[in-house]
Amino acid sequence: MSRTPSLLQTTRYNTSQRILEELADAESRPIIFSSVTKERSAAELSEMLHIPLSSVYKKLNKLRHLGLITVARTVMDANRKRVKMYKSSIAEASIHIKNHAPDMVPVPDPILVANESGSAGGGSEPVPQNEFDVTKMIIEELGNARSRAVLFSIRDSAKNSRAISVELQIPLSAVSDALARLEYLGLAERLFADGNETGAYRSRIAEASITINGSEPTLALVGN
Repeated sequence: MSRTPSLLQTTRYNTSQRILEELADAESRPIIFSSVTKERSAAELSEMLHIPLSSVYKKLNKLRHLGLITVARTVMDANRKRVKMYKSSIAEASIHIKNHAPDMVPVPDPILVANESGSAGGGSEPVPQNEFDVTKMIIEELGNARSRAVLFSIRDSAKNSRAISVELQIPLSAVSDALARLEYLGLAERLFADGNETGAYRSRIAEASITINGSEPTLALVGN
């Protein structure tokens, strides 16, 4: 008898989910949008974005497989070594999250951004990443398939961590970790009755919209 795949099993190899994870990633996103209007080498991206070169190469490899970055050309450096120049395949992306499977619309034409003066992703220096930027932390959490599933499982009715674990077929410890992060970011709340904690959680948002057209994305949340 075949077993119905869990939510995470159905999203593990989902290309849209993998693209969303990269767009939500604090390192992948600036790599993509720093090369929208100008080709850049891995070394240049590493220096600009203050990301270790080894990490840049790993990110570029993933982004190329997902079609978000391409090798525009290969040049010779001063030491006569061949250097790949990378360019973004998208100019912006709009993500609307209303349940665990978000709608995502990438704009694949970089010329749209190249023709706008002062647009994000051009030759200007990117804004330094702030690891405690709550907006970026929320976007990363919404980009995580497990966290998103937990959040939207408690949108219409409050549940405790064990009920969520059974429903989503996610280990209880992982559900507890996700709930802790979601509560910290203000996306979920613990319920109380007569001043006592009930053990149940409820989502504080009904949906979210993310617009990414540079290293500084914008986020709009709709309350539950």
